[in-house]
Amino acid sequence: MGANQGALRRTGNRRIRALPLPHKKNGTMAPHRKIKSSKIVNDIWSGMSDLELSQKYGLSPEQLQRVYKQLIDSSLLSFPQIYEKPLTPRPPRTYVHGRLPIHDARDKSFLGLVRDISEKGLRIASPRADLPSATAFLFLKQPQLNPLPFRFEAACRWSKTRGSRSPYYVCGFEITHIADHAFNQLRELLAKLKSNGC
Repeated sequence: MGANQGALRRTGNRRIRALPLPHKKNGTMAPHRKIKSSKIVNDIWSGMSDLELSQKYGLSPEQLQRVYKQLIDSSLLSFPQIYEKPLTPRPPRTYVHGRLPIHDARDKSFLGLVRDISEKGLRIASPRADLPSATAFLFLKQPQLNPLPFRFEAACRWSKTRGSRSPYYVCGFEITHIADHAFNQLRELLAKLKSNGC
């Protein structure tokens, strides 16, 4: 487990403060904005640009830089992870509204249900506490979506616990290795999810 992943799991739903600019709104100083660290870390890992992050969270460029500093100071992300972003935007995520199970490629055991997926990564919800340690994933044959099984490798980038009475785990994974034929099957799966509205 990397230092950043461990730090994020320890903080859980910690909120970070985006300090206001020194101006007044309706005669009073604008209040501090509070943002869930796990949420903005997920958005940064998904490839959102500075402009997209500013628009989503209602932050000025100066406030966004303060948020970045707090993420670095808290060891939730490193300087390169924030500032050395890819020049080309990452593919958009496809949200899964139906049931899309995913399995451990090593023993074909059930890992969880996919919540959203793209060509670069996916978000999984699972009752398994060991989900963050998974590295090899398998989509079994599903006639309506993928006629052939395919596998890939991925690394957990963030993790959090949901639910109080019946806790479950939600993790974001970045795909680290996928063969060409599996990548083509992934693209076909994404296309079918979009066309079927799954």
